[in-house]
Amino acid sequence: MATHLKFIGFSESTTTDTPNDLFDVVLPQINNLAELKVVLYVIRRTFGYHKQFDWISLSQFEKGIVDSHGKRLDEGVGLSRKAIVDGLERAVNDRYLEKQFRCPDCNSKTTATRRVQRKPHASKIALPEQCGVCGAKIQRRVQVFYGLAWSKQAQNRG
Repeated sequence: MATHLKFIGFSESTTTDTPNDLFDVVLPQINNLAELKVVLYVIRRTFGYHKQFDWISLSQFEKGIVDSHGKRLDEGVGLSRKAIVDGLERAVNDRYLEKQFRCPDCNSKTTATRRVQRKPHASKIALPEQCGVCGAKIQRRVQVFYGLAWSKQAQNRG
């Protein structure tokens, strides 16, 4: 059984690359703690592992990650699932984060459409029933990846 981490002070100087824009532009503008926490968590789970995007489940945001040996890697963001969903939605709407839907079979991006009319408590988005690349059924199996939303200028440089 995994044990919870106890903070006793910083152990060593380790780093996760973080764009200066987070401190110079985003920090003064962001006014929601959940939004800030999910953005920081995405930065750690992506840049901390040299990735641009990563599959991060709501359970990981909520409870953290335990490796296959039972070692706790992190504690998540310390918020309720509702707060996490709200923070993610805000961060995507404010263009701090980008959300990608990917086929679990071939990892290709899948385009979601916004539902105009929906039942109460139904998802705001609709996904295709099958992948446009490999043809696999993806409804309810799609994986959600998060990464920082980059400006067009940054995308053109990299």
